[in-house]
Amino acid sequence: MFNWTKWRKSTGKFSHRKVHRQDHPRQSSFRPRLELLEKRELLYAGALDQSFGVHGIVLDSTFPYPRGGAVGLQTDGKILVAGTTYSPTTRYDFVLERFNSDGSPDTSFGSAGTVRTDLVSGSNDEANCIAIQSDGRILVAGSSQLAGATYVSSAIVRYNADGTLDTTFDGGMVFNNFADVGGAGDAEIKSIALQPDGEIVAAGDFFRRLTTRDREFALARYNPDGTLDTTFGTQFSIGPFTIGTGEVLTDFSFSSGTHDAGANSVAIQSDGRIVAAGFALGTSGFALARY
Repeated sequence: MFNWTKWRKSTGKFSHRKVHRQDHPRQSSFRPRLELLEKRELLYAGALDQSFGVHGIVLDSTFPYPRGGAVGLQTDGKILVAGTTYSPTTRYDFVLERFNSDGSPDTSFGSAGTVRTDLVSGSNDEANCIAIQSDGRILVAGSSQLAGATYVSSAIVRYNADGTLDTTFDGGMVFNNFADVGGAGDAEIKSIALQPDGEIVAAGDFFRRLTTRDREFALARYNPDGTLDTTFGTQFSIGPFTIGTGEVLTDFSFSSGTHDAGANSVAIQSDGRIVAAGFALGTSGFALARY
């Protein structure tokens, strides 16, 4: 049988092939191998944050018939949500809930992360806005109508960081109907802002529902203890004394011909001046006032 290996040795083919390989090295046969990419969702601006709740969403059914949903962010990343709920026994009540940064309920707050406040037994209360003070205390504001009362009053409730009522804030809550500057009518807070000195500016509207049906911007400023700041707002002279109400109403009829205006938000400039924004029906719709 022909021996191929011996024949190669005898003819010097092996050595010739080795020389050939050294003189003319072959091109490398290396090819980069593509790694398999793990299955993942690439996040982009505006995408739901998959680390929050379930696929970026939290649904909470602790309270029936929820309304509103004002949100506040604490410096530690926790999230506060304020709104309104309803039950046949207590009617409409303030609701405040706190969530951890991942969307789970913060069980160290209130009762399993929630607080429900019936401002006065049987009252109809509605929360519209929230603000968090630098010391961690929480302000929730809106309106309240006592059982059997004709008119609605503005309301602010202050909570401690653990969800309990802060009784140093005029017992925990303050009400204001703007009667001393507006007479009889409904008052409601839509927005609150905090000044660097701790004073609280509240903005909303005052509505003479049962008389002229005029609606105006309504602003009030409160001291840190919940009392009205009498250096602010409409001033009255009584003998040698001048006192302030802590409140001011703004009618837009002089510029727009309308008596139907309301403030929905308020902000404080670095120089201390206050800007309120909302609507004035009868115009293009937007209204601004600076104080």
